[in-house]
Amino acid sequence: MMVLRWLPVALLFAGSLTAQDSFVGGFFGVSTLSGDARTDVTAAGARFSSYKPENGATAVAFGGRHLTDFFSVMGSYSWNRNAVLLAYGSTVPAEAYAQPFRATLHTGMGEGMLYFRNRRSRVRPYLSTGMGFTRTQLQADGAPVVSGVPARPADSTSRTGPAFRFAVGIDLMMTKRAAFRYSFSETIQGNPMSEALTPVGQRKLANFQNWFGFAFFF
Repeated sequence: MMVLRWLPVALLFAGSLTAQDSFVGGFFGVSTLSGDARTDVTAAGARFSSYKPENGATAVAFGGRHLTDFFSVMGSYSWNRNAVLLAYGSTVPAEAYAQPFRATLHTGMGEGMLYFRNRRSRVRPYLSTGMGFTRTQLQADGAPVVSGVPARPADSTSRTGPAFRFAVGIDLMMTKRAAFRYSFSETIQGNPMSEALTPVGQRKLANFQNWFGFAFFF
């Protein structure tokens, strides 16, 4: 009897699903990393450290499913690469270095997406948020400039840890099965670049990404 009671609800839910409930797609765009710096001043002298990132390329592959007209779930893998300059200086002893690095980030993310218009609309803005993991790899990318005999960071290091993403975006439907998708996201994670500084930096790493791509529904 319990099965018969819920059968109409199950049939209604199944009937509400369409052939375009699932989607896959990809993005390309630009990644901007946050910077960090620190200065320690004492009676004996002063030390300072910083890292300066440059904009880099980013790419994403994603797939998901519409659970209702207004809520969807999505999984994604994203990659970005940025040039970073780590620097250090001290007054006592008088020493300094500047070392270029290449930062490569690999991120797997699960997200919930809240749409503001139903699936019959041609323009569908959304908010999304989720969590996952990021692997950040730092690799020396050129000869350092050194004054004195400072302790320098390792030529190669990596860090894997949790990451949290917040994003806004919009789907512009081109056909019933394809949409142009734009997204701007911020991913917060641990910061191996700050950890490599002397004195050690204190900020989390923020990864801002502007993405342009396409979603296909089936």
